[in-house]
Parts: sequence; C-alpha cells; structure tokens
Amino acid sequence: MMFSNPKTSSPSVIPGQELITSDESQPSATYQCGPGTFERQGKVYASVVGQPVRNAGTISVECSSRCAKVPVVGTIVIGMITKVTKPQAHVSIIMVDDLPLPVGQELQGAIRSQDVRQVDKDKVIIWDCYRPGDIVRAEVVKSFVLIL
Repeated sequence: MMFSNPKTSSPSVIPGQELITSDESQPSATYQCGPGTFERQGKVYASVVGQPVRNAGTISVECSSRCAKVPVVGTIVIGMITKVTKPQAHVSIIMVDDLPLPVGQELQGAIRSQDVRQVDKDKVIIWDCYRPGDIVRAEVVKSFVLIL
C-alpha cells in the first residue's frame, strides 16, 4: 500500500512497509539499504515516513522533517520503565537517536536481566536495578518489527 502526498503527488511510505517486493523486476539483493531503511530476511523496509528514493543501487527514504526511525541493533534509545518483572524491565521508548517520537507513535522495548551487565549475569535482580518511572538510556542489542 502506498500513500500519496498531496504536495508532491509521489507515493509515501510508512515504517515497516516493504520497499522492494518480489514481483518487481529487480530483486532486493541488488539494492543496499540507505538512510531511512532497514533489511530483514532479504527484504528492504522503510523505517521512517517519507518518500522512497532509488539511486545507484541504494534505496532510501527521505523524511521531509526531522523524524525518529525504527530502532535497529546499535541504535541508542531513551525510554521510561513502565513495568518490572523478574526476567525483564519493560520500557516505553520516547526517543530514538536523540530524536523524539512523533505524537501518537508508541514503541516498546525490554531490558532483560542477562543484558544488564557483562559479568555475573545470573546474579542480576532486575528490581534492584530499575523501578517504574525510571528514565533509561540504552543501546538496542536485539530488534524486531512486527510486520503485518
């Protein structure tokens, strides 16, 4: 599904939308991910709202304004702890790479007890590390996007 921007009349894409489909003449393997995109299982997806651009073997999505991207491995996020259970602390993400999420966009994450520190991972008591309402800065170590 593509969305049309009335100002540019070119199709817009949303985060999680597949940019290269199997029915196109060029397979996704011929394109490298550029800014505003990510690759999952050999397919290229948009990570921001914007206009898809294909240029010299690279596909990217241009965002008309400063906007947050879907977090991938290595991304730094800021979030608030919403719930703490024995195996993990649940996080509501509010910023991705120093960019605030747009109003209405909600991203969730989790800090697993084994990811809290490098040593003595089995001795971590998550409740001693985090409480609901804490603001945390974290690096994404595992990422997935539910694509419907």
